[in-house]
Amino acid sequence: MDKVLGSMQVPCSNARYGCTVKTSYHQKQEHEATCPHDEPCFCPVSCCGFSGGPAAATHLRHFLTDHGWPSTEFSYGASFDVAVRDEDEMRVLIGDDGHLFLLTVALKPSSCVVDFSVVCVRPRDVEPKFRCIMAFGSWKNSNYYARSEFQVTSTAFFGGMPPECVMFSVPKLCLDKDSSIHVTMHNTLA
Repeated sequence: MDKVLGSMQVPCSNARYGCTVKTSYHQKQEHEATCPHDEPCFCPVSCCGFSGGPAAATHLRHFLTDHGWPSTEFSYGASFDVAVRDEDEMRVLIGDDGHLFLLTVALKPSSCVVDFSVVCVRPRDVEPKFRCIMAFGSWKNSNYYARSEFQVTSTAFFGGMPPECVMFSVPKLCLDKDSSIHVTMHNTLA
């Protein structure tokens, strides 16, 4: 049975995006991991019509140039701070391996909390490859400390930002003009 499967030529799953390669059944997964015709990624902003291939550079240029979002470069395992302003924000996080992440800060007027989320800009990742730790402490307005560790969802933003990606919240009353959250990203494959 294994010989029969090995001799079968199967099309790449990215044929609908222009790939014409056919491989043996056993080599399909290896090819698709590096296929240049991967599923497109979109922009999470609902009124933006941007879509591009899986190349991180295309999305980085779009996020920084077209939307003017700030960015932070980081090394896995090292903590960095992200200032919390009194407005919604999208921040591009750039891993030292070139992976892109979006950190979203959402201040909802009717809510007493500020929500934070992190997603990896990457289509078709079935298994989570990254973990994030977020922490916040405030001793000015109140004695408050919170920490959350979670697997980072990968997304192509088809239909916008995934609704289940809010993984950390901070009460608004604990924030002041100098507030920041501490973020540490981990690559679970490294």
